[in-house]
Amino acid sequence: MDKMQSLQAMLVEPDALELVNRIKSNHDTRSVSVSLTESGQKMIPCVIHAVESIDAKLFGCIDAEKQLQLNALIHEINQKQ
Repeated sequence: MDKMQSLQAMLVEPDALELVNRIKSNHDTRSVSVSLTESGQKMIPCVIHAVESIDAKLFGCIDAEKQLQLNALIHEINQKQ
């Protein structure tokens, strides 16, 4: 699955729940602008808390220095893709 298919799959449920707006481009039929609705924006604090909780569970077993090293390695990998 390529990045666009992954992004589209991630947006299906939020779209159905009316958490995002989609606006098709007048100039490029492949292009769609996606933004959060007011309801979607209200969910941001809850989503951030959920992600931080998952991070704590996943990475809580390693100390802060190793977490920083892991983050740096992940960032480096992303930059090379």
